[in-house]
Amino acid sequence: MSILPQTLVDGLVTGSSYTLLALGFALIYSISGFLNVAHAEFYMIGAYGAILVTGAIGGAIFGAAAGALAVTVIGGALLYSIVLRRLNNQQHMAAFIATAGVGMFLQYGTARVLGVREREFPQIAATRGIDLGLVNVSPAQLLVIVVTAIFAALLMQWIRRSTMGRDIRAVAENEEAAALVGVRVRRIKLITICVATALAGVAGVLLGNLYGVLTPFVGSEMGLNMFVVVLVAGIGSLGGVVFTGLALGLVQALSIAYLGSQWQYFAGMIVLLLVLLVRPQGLFGRRLRSG
Repeated sequence: MSILPQTLVDGLVTGSSYTLLALGFALIYSISGFLNVAHAEFYMIGAYGAILVTGAIGGAIFGAAAGALAVTVIGGALLYSIVLRRLNNQQHMAAFIATAGVGMFLQYGTARVLGVREREFPQIAATRGIDLGLVNVSPAQLLVIVVTAIFAALLMQWIRRSTMGRDIRAVAENEEAAALVGVRVRRIKLITICVATALAGVAGVLLGNLYGVLTPFVGSEMGLNMFVVVLVAGIGSLGGVVFTGLALGLVQALSIAYLGSQWQYFAGMIVLLLVLLVRPQGLFGRRLRSG
């Protein structure tokens, strides 16, 4: 039996997780012009928030979602208020260093407080696969795909059609001009960054459930893939980030199936190199837009 159908499903699941994280990273860059190196760590603290809340009050999926959203939204607000708000749009290196410091603080602070050992994630969807003929798919995998599709669609519609989405696009295009026509720039930046970190928290819950265990260092691997997705897509099109995230997951899954697990990340780097040689701005590189 061909392994291709199962490989495609596995790649779609992996790519969906990259997409959620990369969408938030792209949002923060578009609204502020800063590379938020700490973004992948919000994936980690979102998952830990889910563990702590479900351990304290139960509630399974609702407790996990509440915990992840609470810690990531608060974390995003603090990131903007304490760090990013104090930097102007030209201080790119300062922002890079500052957010790298925030990422290390979150990672090693979590390790210090909660320990470095693996922690079991509360099951919110079954991870045992269901045989569907050519493929074996678990409810946890389906949850990753479905939730990613819903959040990506909602986000793009929010950016495209809502009044706040219009303001976000205005700030991303020209912050000074947006302020002159009455857009509350700081408020828009704060809300956008909180939405972005919340997306990372959702990814943390989905993958925590899928893999079943968690450590304070899970953000590092996800962060690398997030950077590859955004660099290949280019900063600008949210639809481009979705396409690239799914494509990277498929490329990695095919590499594992046909070349071996050692090619998983190497294949992604080859794709990144080839794209940047041909289009340094990425495949879809523009200012923020919805598709």
